[in-house]
Amino acid sequence: MCVVSHVALESGEGVDLADVPREERLGPGGLDPVEVFESLPVAMQEAFESREVDRLKEAMMEMSPEEAETHMKRCIDSGLWNEG
Repeated sequence: MCVVSHVALESGEGVDLADVPREERLGPGGLDPVEVFESLPVAMQEAFESREVDRLKEAMMEMSPEEAETHMKRCIDSGLWNEG
């Protein structure tokens, strides 16, 4: 289980996204954050787990611009990453 698969509720309690029905956890672009996270390269998974943006940038610099763009679009569409 990964850190990203947990979300905090307003009450402060954590919830395992795997326990949430798939239809309810879909991101703004209709993708499942659990499935997207599990499909990411290990370096990107580790960056998300650490919540260190610099690590994410480093992981993306190791791949082609097209590959990095594809992964980030999927992260945005799943709600793993918020633009802005």
